Amino acid sequence: MPFETKDKKSINNAYYCGLLIFIEDTRKVKYKTGEIYYLYKRKYLNLTFTFRLDSNEEFEKLTVRGSIHTFSNKGVHNANILTFECFVKFLNKYVSLFGINLQKCVLLPLENGTNIFLNEFETMYKDGDIIDNIFCVKRILFAPNRGVQTSLISGTSSTETRMKVYSKSLQPNCYKYCDNTFRIEDKPTKARGLKNKGIILVSDLYEIKNHIILLEKHLENMSKIVLFDYTIKVPKNSKYVTDIKELRHQSYWKKLIKECRNKEVYNTKYNDKVALLNMLSEKYGS
Repeated sequence: MPFETKDKKSINNAYYCGLLIFIEDTRKVKYKTGEIYYLYKRKYLNLTFTFRLDSNEEFEKLTVRGSIHTFSNKGVHNANILTFECFVKFLNKYVSLFGINLQKCVLLPLENGTNIFLNEFETMYKDGDIIDNIFCVKRILFAPNRGVQTSLISGTSSTETRMKVYSKSLQPNCYKYCDNTFRIEDKPTKARGLKNKGIILVSDLYEIKNHIILLEKHLENMSKIVLFDYTIKVPKNSKYVTDIKELRHQSYWKKLIKECRNKEVYNTKYNDKVALLNMLSEKYGS
C-alpha cells in the first residue's frame, strides 16, 4: 500500500520513532537545475520509508511502500487471506507505531491481489498448468516476468493497468504457508482511477465501501484474462475440434491481436473468440 505525505509532523514522527532500520542516505542533484536534495531510506519489516530532504536537509516528503498484507504477517508473506478487519488493524499500526496521520497521506497507485487456493476445488488444478495456459488480457499479451519463476506479466511500464500471474506457493518466502496456490495481481500505473472514485487518502480505506469499489475493479480486470481451459474435452466428431486446436496456442492469440487493431474488429472477432472459449470451457471443461 504505497502512499506519500508532506505533513511535517508525520514525517518527523516516523523518522524519530526508533523502529526504522537504516538502509542508505544519498545526495542527489537534479540534472536540469542543479538543485541538491537528499534521500534517506529506512526499513521496518517489509515496509520501506523514503524521506526526501531539501538542500538544507529539511524534510520535504515521506514515501512509504510495502504490502500491508505482508505487513500483517510480520513482513514475511501474503499467502493467506487478508480480511477487512485485519486490514484496519494494521492500518492503525501506521498511526500507533510511526505516528503518521493517515488523513494527510495521499495514496499512490494500489496493487490488488487474489490468492486462489487450488486444492480447495473438486477438480485438481495445478498452478503451473494454469500459468502455462494464460495468454492475454484485453488484447495485451502476457510475457515471462524477468527473474521471477513461474510468473507472467502483461504489457509494459506504460500500460495503464498491468496484470501479473504467478505461483504463490513457489515463492521462496511463501512455500511454507501455502500449497498449489495461484495469485493474480493488478496495478494501475497512475492513481487517476482511484481519485475518480473518491479514494484519495489512506484514511479513505477505513471505509469498507471503498474496498468493495477496489474489489469490483479487480474482479473486472481478472475477468478479461484469456485463459485456455486445458480440461476441455470435446467429442472427436465435434465441430469445435479445429477451434480447440487454434485456441490452445498463444501464437493464435498473438496473431488475432495483431489483426484486431481497430475497435470494430476488436468488438467482433476478438470478443467472439473469447466468448467461444468461455462457452467451450463451461460446456466441455471440468
